[in-house]
Amino acid sequence: MAEGIVKLLEANKTTELCELADELPFEEIKQNFKSRCLHASGDPCDLLRAIFKGSPCHNPSGLERHVGMFVFAVELLEDDSMHPKTSSDLIGVLLMETDGYAAPTLAELADLFVDRIKAGEIKTGRSLELFPKIMSCIAVCSTVPLAPVSCGTMDGSEYKSHVLNKLCAAKWHADSVIHLANMFRDVPMSLEELKFVIEKIMRLLKEVDLRELPALVYQLLLLSVKGHKRLVLEGVSQFFHAMDQQCREEESSERESVGTICVNELRHTEGNVILHIVFAIKQDQDRGREFLKYLKSCQVQANDCMLAPFNVALALSISRIQRFGEQILDSLKSAIIANFRDSDRYRTSKWVQENVAPPVDVEQQILQTVENSKCGWDHVSQGMVQLGFLLMDSFGPKHGNVSESAVTVWLSPSQRACSLGATILLETFKSQEFVRAEILEQTLNRIVTRATSPSSHYIDLLTGAVGSCPQFLIDSLSKVREIFDYLSFLPVPTAWGLLRAIEPLLKVNLSLRDSLMLVLRKSLFSRQLEARKIAVMGYLLVLEKFKILGTVLPSSQPLSQSLHLSQVEVDVHSRPDSAGNEALCLEILGNLRRCFSQQCEVRQVLYDRLFNVLRLNSQLGGSVLDLLYCQFEKYFEPGDDVLPPVKLAPCVSGCGSEIILVEPLAHLVSCLQLCVVRRDDQASEEEHGGFEDMETVDECKKALASLTKRILRCELEDFELDKSSDFSHASSVGVKNTIFAEQLLGIYEALIEFNFMSCGFSIQSSEVVLQLFEAYQTLRTLLKEKCAGGGKGRGRPQLSANKQSHPTSHLSLHCTAKLLDSVYSDLTPSHQQSLSLLRANQQFIYHLVTVSVQKIHQIRDCGSCDGAFGMHRSLIFDKCCVMGKNLFNRFTSDFPLDKQRDRGKSVAVVCLDGFCQLINGVCTRYPEKLVQFLGCSSSHAVASVATVADVQHDLHQHIKKLQKVVVATLSDAEGPFRSRDAAMVVSLMLTMSQRLQQDSMELQQVLGWCQKLCMEQSVDDHSLVKALVKLLFTLTLQLKSGTSVMRKMSGDIHYHLGDVEEDVEVAEQCNYAVVSPTTASPTVMVSLIGHLDRVLDDIDWMVNQMKSRVCPLDLSAAEGVRAPEVQDTLENAVCVRLAGTVLSLHHLSQSAVVCVVTDPLLKVLTHVYISLCAAVKYFLAVYNQHVGELSGQFEKLVKLTATRLQPQVYSLITYIQSTQGPEPIVTKKGKGKKAPAVRGRVLRETKTVPNLIYHIEQYEKFLIQLSTKSKVNLMENFKRSTSRDFRINTAALEQALNGQQDSDDEQLNDAEKENSAMETQHDGSSQEPETKKTNSKRGIARSDQSMVSSSKKAKV
Repeated sequence: MAEGIVKLLEANKTTELCELADELPFEEIKQNFKSRCLHASGDPCDLLRAIFKGSPCHNPSGLERHVGMFVFAVELLEDDSMHPKTSSDLIGVLLMETDGYAAPTLAELADLFVDRIKAGEIKTGRSLELFPKIMSCIAVCSTVPLAPVSCGTMDGSEYKSHVLNKLCAAKWHADSVIHLANMFRDVPMSLEELKFVIEKIMRLLKEVDLRELPALVYQLLLLSVKGHKRLVLEGVSQFFHAMDQQCREEESSERESVGTICVNELRHTEGNVILHIVFAIKQDQDRGREFLKYLKSCQVQANDCMLAPFNVALALSISRIQRFGEQILDSLKSAIIANFRDSDRYRTSKWVQENVAPPVDVEQQILQTVENSKCGWDHVSQGMVQLGFLLMDSFGPKHGNVSESAVTVWLSPSQRACSLGATILLETFKSQEFVRAEILEQTLNRIVTRATSPSSHYIDLLTGAVGSCPQFLIDSLSKVREIFDYLSFLPVPTAWGLLRAIEPLLKVNLSLRDSLMLVLRKSLFSRQLEARKIAVMGYLLVLEKFKILGTVLPSSQPLSQSLHLSQVEVDVHSRPDSAGNEALCLEILGNLRRCFSQQCEVRQVLYDRLFNVLRLNSQLGGSVLDLLYCQFEKYFEPGDDVLPPVKLAPCVSGCGSEIILVEPLAHLVSCLQLCVVRRDDQASEEEHGGFEDMETVDECKKALASLTKRILRCELEDFELDKSSDFSHASSVGVKNTIFAEQLLGIYEALIEFNFMSCGFSIQSSEVVLQLFEAYQTLRTLLKEKCAGGGKGRGRPQLSANKQSHPTSHLSLHCTAKLLDSVYSDLTPSHQQSLSLLRANQQFIYHLVTVSVQKIHQIRDCGSCDGAFGMHRSLIFDKCCVMGKNLFNRFTSDFPLDKQRDRGKSVAVVCLDGFCQLINGVCTRYPEKLVQFLGCSSSHAVASVATVADVQHDLHQHIKKLQKVVVATLSDAEGPFRSRDAAMVVSLMLTMSQRLQQDSMELQQVLGWCQKLCMEQSVDDHSLVKALVKLLFTLTLQLKSGTSVMRKMSGDIHYHLGDVEEDVEVAEQCNYAVVSPTTASPTVMVSLIGHLDRVLDDIDWMVNQMKSRVCPLDLSAAEGVRAPEVQDTLENAVCVRLAGTVLSLHHLSQSAVVCVVTDPLLKVLTHVYISLCAAVKYFLAVYNQHVGELSGQFEKLVKLTATRLQPQVYSLITYIQSTQGPEPIVTKKGKGKKAPAVRGRVLRETKTVPNLIYHIEQYEKFLIQLSTKSKVNLMENFKRSTSRDFRINTAALEQALNGQQDSDDEQLNDAEKENSAMETQHDGSSQEPETKKTNSKRGIARSDQSMVSSSKKAKV
């Protein structure tokens, strides 16, 4: 039968074909056709064409059979068993037949497809290839009847839209979403229809299996070729952001049920999606531009999705495309630093906390991206490396010492960004092997090429990389060796950090160690002093780390005999043994002997660091002692009766009239005594009764004891030093005597440390210590008097720092901390008798505290201090804790013996200053250990605090002690502290209070105490008032959202300063006692203006947040952005905050201010009008977007500015111009010196006043526009002021010009008198003043013209 139909088709017998088709049962035809399609029993396409040929559409029965066969073929196309070739041929036949259908048939077929999609009958998606053709045919139809017929007809394009709407409104089965997305690529649609379809597919992303998501996203990207590229990118990004959030919630929840998302599968899906998007952007760069717009809009709107892990990964992958790399990385950097700044703002402002949600933890999100990249996201890791280095380069440390005002217990946004960049690189280095080479190379390049700028953050990164993956660096020895070539050219701190970073590699690779030894040997004989110092530091570092086990060679054996041992078993893959370490160390000690013939600075580095070698590598003790003692013997007189016991003359060298120090004998003695004491302690701890070199130790101890006895018997005359000696720096004799005195002072201190540390707490040792200190004090007093009375002269630069201040101490950090702890905290009964002698000597206590503060200053500025214990971070922090505890307890306790010194500071004041500097240093150098430090500062606390409650309690106890100090200082004028000292205490309270928890009872107590003190206590000292007001404003901003404090304080200022109108009597206001006629201006007023600026910054930030929600960059996405209730709350909050600020400025603008605060006051008034303009522009945007209307609070705010601020501002301007205007320039000699200051004030006023007027008129301009938009008369209460013109005082100008002319004439006459003998030069000199006079007149005229032009601009 089927063959007959096919033959009739081939014979082109249409009539017979139609008759046969009518005779055959339709079910039989379908079964035959199905058999051909599924079982390959014949060609189904021939049969289908024959049936269609025999079923003419003009015949009702033929049309029914034609459509039925079409529908049946569509159903068969969804069968999985059909061969792809067969299905492709069938689709071709069906597509050709579609063109012949009438509109009703096409509508019926379209409805058929919609019904099949609703029923979930789409399995393979082959039949959907017919739907676009049907929709195209429908779109070109003039009319399409609706079913039922009574419903009328529609235009073809309208009916197509109707079908699309019905299709998108239906529920799609998850398995058919990909096929439908692929189908819509060929469906003709308008942009609105395309957006509707894309949004429908986006909503179904969460229903699709994770493994199918990459294919669906790929189809969406292809679909977006027609339009709405950004919509697709934004939707995909937000979807995966939501998936990540759900995944984190499931991981953090404690539910026993299994999570619905497989994390590994999600990460692989995200990686594939990112690859699809990046490939699509490479093909069509318009998508890249749309993604950049999306990033910028997210940044403006502070969208959490901006720095979501998936979005960051996608952005970093796209950044590998050269065209978009720089822009994307800059956007991410800006978003990160903006997030950190917003976090700081949120932490310090209660008003911000009450009105906005907390910002996201960007560090966690970025690091989550790094963690996700472990799942094979190689394309993300490259961008991650670029982002990490960009953050470190942009926000790394800068040059300059740490100032006291810079102290903060929280890292700044720049510091957090730099730390984040380092963490990104380190975590990427650990997890991604293929980027390790690039990270290492870029890190080393930056260390070398950026030697002029601080590189500590890069060295820290290198240290982390070496510690995490040492084997990789061993495999990259060529790069490490290459940097050795630049070692001697680096700054000393950078070179030292680099050596410390690569030190672990030296232990496991002998080849690298030998390369370093060769470089250090060359550097030791370099012409550059810095290179020699680096060589010594490198040698000593190797001696510290390459420890020797067992016994070492006798110290008396020549070192050269063992040099060949360093070449034994040089194998890159073998670990060095003890014998190899011994040979290496002895070889280095032999090289270090040559330092004794080099400059003083090189020897000083050796002496300062050699003790650490003995401390960490005890088996080298004999060799170290032998090395030092041999050098010491050159300057030591061995006889017991020989005076003086040391020879100072060989320590200096003279070249002509220049005297230089060649042997730092004080450092040598200090290093020797440290090593002797340490070696003695090591021998007592040794189980077998000591070391083989104890004879050398005993000999050194006898020499130091003899030196102590004989130096106490010496007079200054024995060293050729007395009151008649010359200590000036203008002569070589004076320089030599000063060097001798400094070395002798250092020897005294070294012997003080030796006798205290070696003899224990005996009465004899305390007496010797005090005798040595008395000799030290006598010489120091003489040197100080001579330097103070000798005038200023030329001398050595290195000595100038020690003339008027305390000389650099040679006491080690360890001894200083132990002495301080013993004097103030040691309660051991057996120690009290000896310590009582030390405690009774107030000069010794003062010297000890001063030395402690000196060490603290060095730690704060450099992170290290002079001496043996000042180079290791852990030791420094431990000693800081000891000193901090004693300094804090000292100045917060009552000591009746502590009286105010006649000249200088008391001990308590020095302790206070030291503790403040110590807090500063810990915040800068050990920010992560601040809480631990404060805990150690308490007498009852331990090194680590267990709970948060304990931390808060401990901090609060510290603050309470400080409060008692402040109260005692204010109540007792004759106490140890003055008011300016109490200012340091208040600043210290502010630093500590920043670590208290937000809204805690402890922080509330600090605010209450400060507010009560400011209200009840009258203070005359300006520094203390400034500190108290700053503490009050800071805590108020952090804990209170109101503006009552600044309003009351501004009223007090107005009362004490008086009104700008002399006949106006200000009502009495005394809310705060600290505000007095002497402190109101400028102290309190400047602090209040700074606080107002901070409040206005918060308002500006909040207005920008509100505006971003109303006016997103993508206007098509503006729907649903503005939440009316939330936005209305923000609007009211901003208006109330601005109203409080306006009321504060209402009082300040009426105050009779002095010249010092004029400029800050005008600037803050300008700032408030800028903020008001921003608020008006926001409401203009609200009306332009038709998303809201004016609030009642804003109308009140506008009325308030019109009645309570603007008239007062113009009165203030008039007052300033009338009372503080520039005086005419006087021409007489001696009175023209003030002209530059007057001219500078004039220039400032010509900028600030016109700028203020300009912003006032801008505010009025936008108010007029808003009045038109809102139909509300906002200008009702405004009055046009007459003080709007910047007129030039003609009389004053003429007087100034005449005065300038008289001055020029005087200069001309003087020149004529001086050059009367030379007529030719006389002519030139007589013309020159004329030129100057003409130029000066032109300059004045030009300045006047600029003032007039600025006035015109302000009026416009």
